[in-house]
Amino acid sequence: MEAVLPEGRVTGGVSPLGYTFAAGEFYAPRMVTALQQKDIFVDVTPEGLLVVPVADQLFDGKALHEILSGLAAECGIDVTALPGGRRKTLDTYVKDRSEVRRPRTAIITDTGSSSQQGSLWHLLDEHYAMNHSLVDFGTFAGERFDIDRYDVLVFTGAIPLEKADAAAWKRLADRVEAGATLLLLGEAHKVSGLIGEDSVSAEIGKGVSGLVLNAEMTPGSPLFWGYRQPDIDVFKGNATVWTVAPDAEVLMRYTAEPYRSGYITPENLARFAGAPLVAGKHLGKGYILYFQEDFAYRAYWLGTNGILANALLFGDKL
Repeated sequence: MEAVLPEGRVTGGVSPLGYTFAAGEFYAPRMVTALQQKDIFVDVTPEGLLVVPVADQLFDGKALHEILSGLAAECGIDVTALPGGRRKTLDTYVKDRSEVRRPRTAIITDTGSSSQQGSLWHLLDEHYAMNHSLVDFGTFAGERFDIDRYDVLVFTGAIPLEKADAAAWKRLADRVEAGATLLLLGEAHKVSGLIGEDSVSAEIGKGVSGLVLNAEMTPGSPLFWGYRQPDIDVFKGNATVWTVAPDAEVLMRYTAEPYRSGYITPENLARFAGAPLVAGKHLGKGYILYFQEDFAYRAYWLGTNGILANALLFGDKL
């Protein structure tokens, strides 16, 4: 059976105020990126509702409506036009908005890098068409690397961290303190120790090659905007268990009874129950995010893709 993309549309006609759509739609990050690439700014509310104001845009009301209609159809997203009227303003419908950043993302790579990097690249490039660069680790470690170009820096455990000197890690720490988001995937949690901010320790186990576990998310966190339920099933590819230090916050953890599918021993299941899966820590104006598992696993584990996208788009709001 052929998979058919939902037919998205703008309802309500041309709005004098603005348009809204849900962050939880799969292609919402693609739509946000496409709007930003046209220099159309997008706001987000504390509840994760995405808002395109009419005022102060480069396009007039009719042209903005046409652009949104085309993107809604392309991305399979329903967009709602907010009705105008006497004494009605955009704040009548949506309050406490802030602009969604336009993240410039660097995925740090190396020869023989992990499939985790490939999965993330595929998600950003093929699904979301988001602005990102693949930066060789040797380039990152070099003195001439312009780290200030990037708002998000992503590391995975496949990187030979010992090949960078203290000066490179100092530049990274300074960039995060200035407001960047540092996303550390899997064993790359060790990067935070190299910048003097380690908050995660790992207990390596055996006997897990792939299973599905249930995890609970922190209500209201920008990392989970758009998710309509408090828990989600995730793919776990190893037997690692994390301990998170008190100076960091656990944003996602396995539930008390996490088993969903796959082979696992009772001993390992007991280790995972209630254990941290995603953690975060403020560093100056920036934020360090630790993801234990591959949330874009092999480009088919789609449910957690939105969490990765939220880390890039809303990481400055954590």
